[in-house]
Amino acid sequence: MPDFISRLLSKPYLLLLCLSVFVLAIGINTYSLRGSTESREAGVAAEMLQDHEFLVPQLNGEEFLEKPPLSYWLQAASMRVFGYTAAAARAPSVIAGIATLMLLFFSVKRITQSTQKAWLAALFLMTMASFWMNSRMAGQDILLAFGIAVALVGFWFTRATSALAAGWLTYAFGIFIATFTKGVIGLAIPGSVLFAYLLLEAIWFDRRLVIGNWLRPAVFAVLGLLPLAVWLYALYRTHGADYVSEVVLTNSVDRFAGDYQRGAHAEPFYYYLKKLPETFAPWTVLVLIALWQLRAQFRSNKNLLLVLCWLLAPYILLSFSAGKRPTYLLGIYPAAAILCALFIGNLQTLQLRWRRAGAALIGVLLLAYSLYGAVGLARHKDSDSFDTTFAQLVQLERDGHAIILFAPTERVSGAARFYMQHAVPEMSDEATMNAMLSSNPALVIFLQQEDLPRLRDYRVLGEISHGKRGYAIVASASML
Repeated sequence: MPDFISRLLSKPYLLLLCLSVFVLAIGINTYSLRGSTESREAGVAAEMLQDHEFLVPQLNGEEFLEKPPLSYWLQAASMRVFGYTAAAARAPSVIAGIATLMLLFFSVKRITQSTQKAWLAALFLMTMASFWMNSRMAGQDILLAFGIAVALVGFWFTRATSALAAGWLTYAFGIFIATFTKGVIGLAIPGSVLFAYLLLEAIWFDRRLVIGNWLRPAVFAVLGLLPLAVWLYALYRTHGADYVSEVVLTNSVDRFAGDYQRGAHAEPFYYYLKKLPETFAPWTVLVLIALWQLRAQFRSNKNLLLVLCWLLAPYILLSFSAGKRPTYLLGIYPAAAILCALFIGNLQTLQLRWRRAGAALIGVLLLAYSLYGAVGLARHKDSDSFDTTFAQLVQLERDGHAIILFAPTERVSGAARFYMQHAVPEMSDEATMNAMLSSNPALVIFLQQEDLPRLRDYRVLGEISHGKRGYAIVASASML
């Protein structure tokens, strides 16, 4: 064995870091921004950088207060360093995914005193398809999952180690990341875990209510909330109470409590049960087996109890939310990976051939993900991206044409700001648009194909299909 490989194998943190970077980051710049989320999030971050407006997130000139600005700040900083590339927009998610894997390895190794279980936890999480894919996407979900993991690992350390001060500060830091990334839900998810854990601890272990056990997490949660509070106060001072209400109530509390018909991504209560087969894939069955096999230990092992609450409490909480998406569950993926690692790591009688088969399966998965990231996604880089479309619009603008977006979706607005690197006028009034189209031969309009019947006296310069939607580039019929 070469000497450098021997040295690498003797340093598990370095080896995990190298493996994580390779698996999560390979090929992230070989395909364009995909789907509505990446285009929107990258557009908001690009606008911050271009306009030097870092207090209020905006989407092509309109306030976009769905979430606090931490992820946008990180993406803007990445674009400042690496330019307006897909890799720059995705870099914060990649780093958050790698950091989550490193944190998981460190915490499991520290608390169980088992390097084997730490490796299993990290590898199970790394090979969960949704974790892998979202770690390579521009957005907030993996950063939120990282913040939740930091908070709960910090709390875990206060119970399982003597590092009380470090544990509580880590917990507060995680609350800061989670809430400054996605608002109230960043507090609600770890809060549901701790509520369930402290309640069961009082019932099963302490046989009484220990007030200090409840007060300390609350006090340090307030510490973690201070950065969000400062930002909200600055928002209030500069723009008024309506902006604060938009962040805290409309886009957090109201989304959670709204009915299934009018909530964002509205789905019924049983939605996550319906999605269970793909949750934690390809390890979903193993997670369920681990839950069943470890069931007798949850009432006697506080570490296992905390992991159980980490897995189930947010799952139940998010099932009550009107808005649901599979990615909302990413915050519980580390708990699922830990459960699988503890279950497999405790199987002392597992035959060598099964250990080898499991190692081979993980190796095949890592190779498959890497190949798909490096080659597979790049082969379809234009099938769900506005890259080539906006390259055409940029060229038309250079040729002297004025570009207008007609009734754009958030995806179109974000892509326009990211690719064209300046504000692009938007319009939704049909009469005004037709008047401008007939009076300005240099006008070029980008719109959805379904909106074409709303225009008159135009010629089509190009038609494009992105995902499930069709788009068109049109100009005045009198265009030279």
